Amino acid sequence: VALAARREERLRQAAALDRATLATADWREVVAHPEVDVVAVLTPDLLHHEQALAACAAGKHLFCEKPIGRTVAEAEAIAEAARAAGVATFVPFWNRYVPSNLQARRLIADGAVGDVRMVAVRWYATRPAEMPFTWRDAAAVAAAGTVADIGTHAVDLVRWVCGLDVDRVLAHHAVLAAARPDAGELDYAEAWDVQRAAASGLEVAAASEAERASVGGRTPSAPDYSSISWQLDNGAVGVLTIAQTPASRGSGINFEIHGTDASLLIDRQTGVIHMARTQPGKPSPLVTTESVGAHNQINRFSAYVLPALHAQIDGRPFDYPSIEDGVYAQRFVDAAMRSAASETWATVAA
Repeated sequence: VALAARREERLRQAAALDRATLATADWREVVAHPEVDVVAVLTPDLLHHEQALAACAAGKHLFCEKPIGRTVAEAEAIAEAARAAGVATFVPFWNRYVPSNLQARRLIADGAVGDVRMVAVRWYATRPAEMPFTWRDAAAVAAAGTVADIGTHAVDLVRWVCGLDVDRVLAHHAVLAAARPDAGELDYAEAWDVQRAAASGLEVAAASEAERASVGGRTPSAPDYSSISWQLDNGAVGVLTIAQTPASRGSGINFEIHGTDASLLIDRQTGVIHMARTQPGKPSPLVTTESVGAHNQINRFSAYVLPALHAQIDGRPFDYPSIEDGVYAQRFVDAAMRSAASETWATVAA
């Protein structure tokens, strides 16, 4: 129905693609539009708080990208506004719907691993060195960097698959990337286009000639690496290693869950689950492998978001990531940032 964006050409292209009746540089016009039922907040972290509050105040159902705020106070204010307005919410923790994660959740719920004692996650989403500087590299806009961008997904995945909260964390963050090329105010898709072209020795018009004329580079300030030791609320321990730095050389997600009876290793990229179980009287475990398929590229709004919103509106039960899950993820981010700053353990307060 209505779209808002900063750059006129990109906005015009998107409006034509979506057949929107309103295309504007002022997001408030979208929120106020009488035919808009759901507002999708897809902006940088810095802007979520004001825009989400405005959507709730207008009685619009809310889809808000994570992290839903830059601080716990911002996240809680959005959740309270949504409750007061009685609007439906959805926070896109998409990894809940990956087939291998769904199967791991079923196995744990059925007692296949026994009591969970250790959980380890390695999550790399590398942004190569040729990729230009974007808002995700700026601490003033992206706040907690990779901790907010990937850490929120990781902690929601652990909670949803294992049914356990993270109780406390000990974190270390770093900015490992060198200065990135400055190609102007690009969106994320454009930055990837520039990276691929640079890696192939090609030249592309990333945005405008003026934006590409900038000389030199910009040094990232938001963390692109973090190592977080955690203790879960049942006493289990583990570690989360997350990276978006060129130093990680590739992408991948490995999720390990070790219990009193068995261990699971989930490879999201291939959709394979390995289960290792002790064999009485034998020195090596019995390892079985199950292939449940990789994540399908489908219309996520049609498959997940709209059914979740309709269920909330109708008062029907539905398993979906809500604004409350977004608040918890923000508590985790805040605790990780406090821990890194103080170099001590920090509690993920309820």
